[in-house]
Amino acid sequence: MHASRLALVFSLSTVLAAQSQQPEMDAARSAWDRGQYPEALQAMLSLLEGQAGDQLAREIALLTGEVHPVREIAADARSLQISADGRYASYQLPQPRGSQAPPTVRIVELGDEPRQVFETAAIATALAPDGSFAAFISSDRKQLRTLDLSNGREGSVDTGDRLMASLSFAPDASQLYAIGRPVDQVEACELYRMGRLEDGYDSPASVSTQPGFKVQPQALPGGRYLLYGKSERNPIPDPN
Repeated sequence: MHASRLALVFSLSTVLAAQSQQPEMDAARSAWDRGQYPEALQAMLSLLEGQAGDQLAREIALLTGEVHPVREIAADARSLQISADGRYASYQLPQPRGSQAPPTVRIVELGDEPRQVFETAAIATALAPDGSFAAFISSDRKQLRTLDLSNGREGSVDTGDRLMASLSFAPDASQLYAIGRPVDQVEACELYRMGRLEDGYDSPASVSTQPGFKVQPQALPGGRYLLYGKSERNPIPDPN
């Protein structure tokens, strides 16, 4: 009975301690939301070392993401993408300062033991939401290549005399969209669609020839609408 009372007193004191430190936790959360991560982390470390540390540990872990299992894929990376089905990820390796070489892109199959399945040089990459294909644009913007992720088979899309930029798959991967322009057209960009074939994607067909520079195409679920941005600057500079 005496031991039960001690446990109850200890439990109540821990709860009260957690409640008394909730304003400090709220302030740390607010700092985190404002992007002041060093200040927020320092405040949360102090809270974890206090009497209510065990009570606040899960709340802090949920905020920072550490409550979830974390597995490193790369020590340093840029432009991370994850297919909507969660099977594949792509990322760019960092380049040395001043390097003129095209970025190196890696495709990784996710799982308990992530493994690299492909590596190439590319200035733009897209992953199909269903994890079926990946697409890449070469450094000279004249080549558009595809990768069948189910069997590793590479393919190419005949882009003619066009230079290509941003890539995006339709939600069901039935279409591949890209921004592009003919080599001799510098005053505007066009939006192209490439239909799914048995072993890759068809040649580009123009979707929109409205004036201006288009960027970042995105097919919306349902297949009726295509979203893109407009820019004052040409996203496909003259290669010369």
